[in-house]
Amino acid sequence: MEDKAEQQRVPASSIVDNRHQAKPVLMLRGGRVEVVQRKLQAFLDKTKEEKQRVTDLDLDDPSPIQLGQTREPSLTPEQLLVLCKSLRGSDVQKLTLQYCMLGDEGLEVLITCFASDRDIKLESLDLYCNNLTPKGIQMLTDALRDPQCMPSLSKIFLCEATEEVMMEALVDLYRVCLARPASLPTVVFELDSLAP
Repeated sequence: MEDKAEQQRVPASSIVDNRHQAKPVLMLRGGRVEVVQRKLQAFLDKTKEEKQRVTDLDLDDPSPIQLGQTREPSLTPEQLLVLCKSLRGSDVQKLTLQYCMLGDEGLEVLITCFASDRDIKLESLDLYCNNLTPKGIQMLTDALRDPQCMPSLSKIFLCEATEEVMMEALVDLYRVCLARPASLPTVVFELDSLAP
């Protein structure tokens, strides 16, 4: 007899958004990655009216890891592009991507989409433990130098390693956020040297 978890598992090939004729988000494999991607697919499956009622989109990975550890990203760059397109015109104000291990490549996709799309109304971006490097933090800093980039953003959550070069990048990001005229984002850092 199959156990309940196996009975409830839906094969990746059956996850298709037929109502909107949109391209399905492909599952990479079972386990933690599939959980994150199912959350994304559930959001994509909503009608336009249903999406407008979502203000807090939580795509965090359910398997936390220690700083410095690496693993495959929970969402591919292609899936992040699909996510960004689905955020257009929605009322999502808080996007949580904790432990998704997006890395600099994934962050670049988000920054590019958010910087060029005024229809995304994010107020809070949670990138806690995403394996970012100083290069990624610098990309975010450079994007936020433009006051028209993510103008409603008021909170950024980050938790990354505290090598000296990373600390310099985080301090630069903080200074840029303080200089923004409209929203003055709060940048929340959790430093690994202060973690229990």
